[in-house]
Amino acid sequence: MLLTYLIVIAIGFVALAWSADRLVEGASSLARRFNVSAFAIGVVILGFGTSLPELLVSATAAARGSGGIAIGNAFGSNIANIAMILGISALILPLAADRTLLKRDVPLILFATAGVFLILSDLALGRLEGIALVFALVAVIALIVHSGQASAPILDLPAEHTALAALAMTLFGLVILLGSAWALVWGSVGLARMLEINELLVGLTLVAIGTSLPELAASLASLKHAEGSGLILGNVVGSNLFNTLGVVGVPATIRPFSVSPMLWYDSLIMLAFTALLGFLLLRRGGFRLTRPGAILLLLCYIGYLGWNAERMMVPA
Repeated sequence: MLLTYLIVIAIGFVALAWSADRLVEGASSLARRFNVSAFAIGVVILGFGTSLPELLVSATAAARGSGGIAIGNAFGSNIANIAMILGISALILPLAADRTLLKRDVPLILFATAGVFLILSDLALGRLEGIALVFALVAVIALIVHSGQASAPILDLPAEHTALAALAMTLFGLVILLGSAWALVWGSVGLARMLEINELLVGLTLVAIGTSLPELAASLASLKHAEGSGLILGNVVGSNLFNTLGVVGVPATIRPFSVSPMLWYDSLIMLAFTALLGFLLLRRGGFRLTRPGAILLLLCYIGYLGWNAERMMVPA
């Protein structure tokens, strides 16, 4: 049975990354019809689009009664997005930050994370709290789209498709995403229970890294574009906002759940990584994430994974 779980997880990862790529390509093609900035495209299309795996995995996990995987997936993906994805991207090519990122979006992520931290102080997430988070996400999307309109259009995105082809690609990607999310959750839950590992830790590591693969693929692909920095940073900002508000909120509206007390440590770590990103971008007033900063982020993430590996040694 162990081999079956591992095969299903592997297939889920591959299908998740492939279908997310199709989804983002179709959505990006539709979005090119609107005059929005590279950063707004990165936040709304790449950021939110590549976060659909996290949303679907967490929603599926919540529906199955695995709240630990649902919330661990959201928080673990946020940590991976900042430390792993930005770390790898900036190691290849230093990233220049938009001032809006520092004035509005990093504070938004910090505020959203702190809000979720307070909501989870009783180690439970109710349906009304989930609905409130979803409404907050809608407000954030409206704010970003509104501020991004009438900006320079993005000129170097995937090839234009007809509206019908783009819509078909988007829907097809979504269907495959649903199936791969179910497979990933089924395999991960089965593996955690067989090995007697806390489901929260599986969500924070294995599932989080797997569902972050689309963000990593989109970020690396963006490096070849003229406005790659805006796309990459927007991708991570949008993804983290979506994870914090939507990936946590939507599952709670489906089925309220409780979480493990150990989540306190991971939520604080998520806050610390977000604050560290803001500090690295502001350092020396350069508004850039340089290679030394990227190395620091990657080393911190390796340390975080090592700490989680130690925690996994304790039976669930």
